[in-house]
Amino acid sequence: MNLNKYLGLMKVGFKVALAYRFHSVVTLIMTPISLIVYYFLWKSIFSYTGETIIRGFTFEALVGYYVLSMIIAFFTWSQADKWLEHDIRHGHLIFKLLQPVAHVVHEFVIELGMHSYTVVLELIPVFAIGYFFFYLPIAALPNIVLFCISLAMAAILYFQFSYFLGLSAFWLKRIDGIRRMRSPLIAFLSGGILPLSFFPVWYTNFHHLLPFQYMRYVPIMIYLNEIPMNNMFMLMFGQFVWIILLGLLIKVIWNKGYKKFSGVGT
Repeated sequence: MNLNKYLGLMKVGFKVALAYRFHSVVTLIMTPISLIVYYFLWKSIFSYTGETIIRGFTFEALVGYYVLSMIIAFFTWSQADKWLEHDIRHGHLIFKLLQPVAHVVHEFVIELGMHSYTVVLELIPVFAIGYFFFYLPIAALPNIVLFCISLAMAAILYFQFSYFLGLSAFWLKRIDGIRRMRSPLIAFLSGGILPLSFFPVWYTNFHHLLPFQYMRYVPIMIYLNEIPMNNMFMLMFGQFVWIILLGLLIKVIWNKGYKKFSGVGT
């Protein structure tokens, strides 16, 4: 395996992220503001109800949950659907296919380079803000290790889902509406807006059959040690299974879409 080609693609992704560095500045400003909103919202809810624990969360744990949710969002952010739509519509895909790696791998490695920029300029400040001002605990070492592994798989799953939606551009050409729905929908279904334990039992049972909990909720609960160790490994295995399933689904849809793309003479 030639690692130089992958390092080169990561450098490309890093440079792309540099071109959008104003986004990082806005994120660093908006993240503490969002956390302040969550802080006072839940502080009011806990004060009004008089409860010290709501659905298994203390106030401090719930605030820490939202800090972790935003940190995970940095890692799992993906615009694979946007770039894929652009390449298909403008015919640039043909040049991407000349690369010595599969297209899906090419796009993933570039986004990996973009995420490396995010880690340097966004993750560390947000983690520090969460730790000093918003009750984010330092987890035990085993939880940190499992969290990092689960987070890596969550990032792959999010990318795969974004790429899968992008494949619809082979038939629809413009998928702006789908792309706009993707982020808020995943945020809701993955526990980014409310922890999944707040939903009715029938919904959580149904939700276990979907991949979205593995994109945010599961890594958070692993870090917070809210899941027994045996269940952690089972859930991480579930993440791995969904990565395989989505990978196979992407391959099938890609083959069908590529035949259509080639058939129109592009």
